[in-house]
Amino acid sequence: MRMGTGVPRLLLGIALVAWLVRRLDPSAVLGELQALSADDLLRLLLPAVVMLSAAALNVGIFLRALSQRAPWRSTLWAVHLSRSFGAILPGRIGEWSLPSILHRDGVPLRTGAAALLLNKSVSFVVITAASGAAALFLVQEPGFALRVLGVSALVLGAALAAGWALGRIPRLRSLQEALVDVPRRHPASLLLAAGVTTAALGLIAWSIGGPLGGPLGGPLGGGEPLPWHRILGIHAIGMLVSQVPISVGGLGVRETVMVALFARIGADPARVAAVYLAMAVLSLLVGGVTLLVRLVQRPRVAT
Repeated sequence: MRMGTGVPRLLLGIALVAWLVRRLDPSAVLGELQALSADDLLRLLLPAVVMLSAAALNVGIFLRALSQRAPWRSTLWAVHLSRSFGAILPGRIGEWSLPSILHRDGVPLRTGAAALLLNKSVSFVVITAASGAAALFLVQEPGFALRVLGVSALVLGAALAAGWALGRIPRLRSLQEALVDVPRRHPASLLLAAGVTTAALGLIAWSIGGPLGGPLGGPLGGGEPLPWHRILGIHAIGMLVSQVPISVGGLGVRETVMVALFARIGADPARVAAVYLAMAVLSLLVGGVTLLVRLVQRPRVAT
């Protein structure tokens, strides 16, 4: 995505958030935000930390499969910095800055790009599988399940077509060869990365379960938290839909989809909106702090 598309998409995301809050009753959403305790906020910060750690671990796994043993610490820093760019800057620049950041540690650009694409491919497959299973077994509406599966198939087909087109460009043929070589020679790397991504989704479901359930009184009544497997499935569906690049980082799209999906199992819409808005703000703060630390450290690296 180019920078020129970032501002309209950012404004669209903000407009979607404003529309959602107004539709739900601003006072109700504000009340749920104020009800979030420090413990709830810490648990909502966990998804950002978990996904960063999982992405860094997967990128490190694929770099080693591609014969590049970058230090784990520098890999974690590179993934964190690139995700921070993605959270702060429009146009999804951060996602594709990872190869350039890794290149400063001696990783060839094409190798870094291959590791990034492998990580995103595995994550996409796991999230698509989880969202499809959730649509079939958790939401219990055949029409909705078919729509989710149709979107998943459409996006997967587009990804496969992009991979095929990649090999038709002579300058990028070596990148495609590297992508194909890893599954053939290192299948365990794919399985390990898929396991890491699945575990990360489970931890995210657990962390969201508290603020949606017991600590705020239980949206299903009686103080009972939402079942973690339902949160896992619905969160996966929301993550899949929020990948549609109509707003920056899925802002507005993610919150609207989550409210609609959780309402299907009886959750309080205002509470769901508050939880996911808090998560979005916390992710922006993490990204901003990371970029600030990078700017402060930059002169030291130069000397």
